[in-house]
Amino acid sequence: MADDGFGWWPGCDVVELAVAAGVPRITFVTPGTAFAGAIPPESRVQLLERLSGTCELEILPLCTATGIGPEGVTVAHRISGGTTTVPADGVVVVGERRPRSALDCAAPLVLTVGDAVVPRLVAHAIAVGREAAVRIATGNCRAARAA
Repeated sequence: MADDGFGWWPGCDVVELAVAAGVPRITFVTPGTAFAGAIPPESRVQLLERLSGTCELEILPLCTATGIGPEGVTVAHRISGGTTTVPADGVVVVGERRPRSALDCAAPLVLTVGDAVVPRLVAHAIAVGREAAVRIATGNCRAARAA
């Protein structure tokens, strides 16, 4: 699941990376009105062609992820104000440049990287992101909780 605030490339990249990793079902939560709504139209056509037939992609527009718990992600509809819980095995939050402390309260593991920690150089974010990926890939993420 990815929460994208802008409809730009970072949210699209998360979906493409999940597809490349073999994730069969992706729920994309966005406060915007569409998936990939801000990328150029010619790029959007190519993106959708690349994604076609690769996975089950559910788009939840006009929604925001407000919490992560054992049952999944709490999603609030921006118009009605109603909430629902969407089951999730993994959560990737993409979007605004601010810490998401409200989302990490009940999650078994939270790895915060990039500008979500503090504005800094790209090299720092890459190093921390690589460290997080290694921890996940080696299964070494249950013993510690990073935020």
